[in-house]
Amino acid sequence: MLKLLDKLVVVEGRGEWRSHWLVVFASMVGIMIAQIHLYSLGAMMAPLEREFGWSRAEISSGLLILSIVVFPLSPIMGIAIDRFGPRRIALCGVTFYSLSIALLSLAQKPIWTWWLLWTLVASGCLFIKPTVWIAAVASLFTASRGLALAVTLSASGIVSSFGPLFTVFLVENFGWRTAYFLLGGLAAT
Repeated sequence: MLKLLDKLVVVEGRGEWRSHWLVVFASMVGIMIAQIHLYSLGAMMAPLEREFGWSRAEISSGLLILSIVVFPLSPIMGIAIDRFGPRRIALCGVTFYSLSIALLSLAQKPIWTWWLLWTLVASGCLFIKPTVWIAAVASLFTASRGLALAVTLSASGIVSSFGPLFTVFLVENFGWRTAYFLLGGLAAT
């Protein structure tokens, strides 16, 4: 009986993958996009220090702003995902988040401009947290849900490996302002 059940799960799991692999792939891309701000900031530190004279603590304070915004509002976003569905949330979120990343290129000498721009990034990030992508995948997979979630979440490792290198390439070839603009544009595509 257990062998028969195992065979049914494998066959059913294959059907899920055939039908929904594109959602897993799109969710992987979404998770990678949602972490651009994390893995680009290190490459931006030196150019921002040179241009504005800010300390590394001041530059990385953007991540603190992100945490302050995202932490209390995440449960509300979970309710919104349940009510409106992950697709609607993600489509709006990617657009807003991409624009907010591109807008980081407009930072000026007063540190408050940096903080204001990071507040926009935090607001956009709220809409494309992994919760959105995982909800989409989990709703479509039953027999192979664990594998589908594992593959989806592997995107974090991919972006952490290649995101900083790509950002350094952009900064060295185009400058930090254009790098942020390009990262935002790339996220939007």
